[in-house]
Amino acid sequence: TAVGVVPPWRGGMAGGMNSTMREFGTSAGIAMLGVFLQHQVGKHVHAALAGSPIHAASTKIANAITAGATQQLLKTKNLQPFRSGLNTIAHQAYASGLREVFLVAMIVAAVGAISAFALVRKRHMRADAVASGGH
Repeated sequence: TAVGVVPPWRGGMAGGMNSTMREFGTSAGIAMLGVFLQHQVGKHVHAALAGSPIHAASTKIANAITAGATQQLLKTKNLQPFRSGLNTIAHQAYASGLREVFLVAMIVAAVGAISAFALVRKRHMRADAVASGGH
């Protein structure tokens, strides 16, 4: 589509810009979804540990869960009495956070698809690009 809406002499520029924006969007999107996941896991862990004797360590615990270091965390000596409960909290927090990440990603993808269909109309395409199927 990017190449099909510009004159032929600007096709290389359009293709390059399309590739650059795709890579930037992918990198930025993954980073933002990672931050969102960490926030959601932290929120769940803080709520689950509220009022418990280890609530003060909830940020450290949430960071370990998000980083994939749950098993190392559970081996910590001062957390041994809470091992079973923390393991359950870790599974629930990560699953909950991942569910939210997938929901946000689905919404962003749907908005992007709808925007693409709404913004790029057949009249924007070059006649030669439409006749050859966009190739």
